[in-house]
Amino acid sequence: MKLDLENSSQGGIWKAAAATLAGMLATGLSAWLLFAQEAVTRDEVLHFIQRETPYIEDRKAIQESLVRNHESILRMADEIALIRTQQMRMESKLDVLLGQKGAP
Repeated sequence: MKLDLENSSQGGIWKAAAATLAGMLATGLSAWLLFAQEAVTRDEVLHFIQRETPYIEDRKAIQESLVRNHESILRMADEIALIRTQQMRMESKLDVLLGQKGAP
């Protein structure tokens, strides 16, 4: 008995499987070629790090400076509040003294 794969249903399955596999292989190969061209190399990463490092250091220095300035502003605000309190006390004492001088 001779097996006729072309006319049997198994022959169609093998053709469909082969076509599907060929399509997957072609798609995978073309995707790999496209994405491989966009892949970053080690040298490009090193160059990027060297180029961007000064900005990272500047950013860190700027953030530290902002924190110091914020702390200074908070201290100054506390000192201003203390000075205003002292000023109010002195004004009230002055009002008392002026009131005593003006009294007969």
